[in-house]
Amino acid sequence: MTDEKLENLVARVVAERAMPMQMVAPVLTALHAAQASAGGSDAERYGLESAAHVISDTWPTTSALGADILAYVQGRRR
Repeated sequence: MTDEKLENLVARVVAERAMPMQMVAPVLTALHAAQASAGGSDAERYGLESAAHVISDTWPTTSALGADILAYVQGRRR
């Protein structure tokens, strides 16, 4: 799937240096899974939902990147 917003978010996660890799890696893996899936597929939804759960459960609430990813996932739900 080619989605410029998702590609931008993936690039921002890759560049994230403020948080430990063990917090960033699961989100990056989930976003890559969504990116590799067909748009609107169950696999895409699972990857996005997985990223959202990890962010909600482990990332600081002050993370602008986390908020942007959660907003993207919410937008894709609609």
